[in-house]
Amino acid sequence: MTLDSVTSGIIEVLQEIGAASGYEGQPLDEKTCPVKDLAWFDSLIQPASLVMLSDKLRVEIPNDANIYKSDTGRPLSINDAAAQLLKILNGKEA
Repeated sequence: MTLDSVTSGIIEVLQEIGAASGYEGQPLDEKTCPVKDLAWFDSLIQPASLVMLSDKLRVEIPNDANIYKSDTGRPLSINDAAAQLLKILNGKEA
């Protein structure tokens, strides 16, 4: 699994959720910060997105994983969220 594949997976999941929420066509890329840039992204969407991402990537994402914010609470871009997830999946401290 690569950074690019995880980044693409996150973008695809967020596009699916956005479309289902009536925000179809909203541009997303690796620099998009879901917490800040997506008005529909909230505390209920975050865990749902991780379940969908887990299915898409065929990996087990821990229930307590928060890939959308840093340890200090700073909102992360999709690319940074992908890097955070790779650290978690590889057993390294995120």
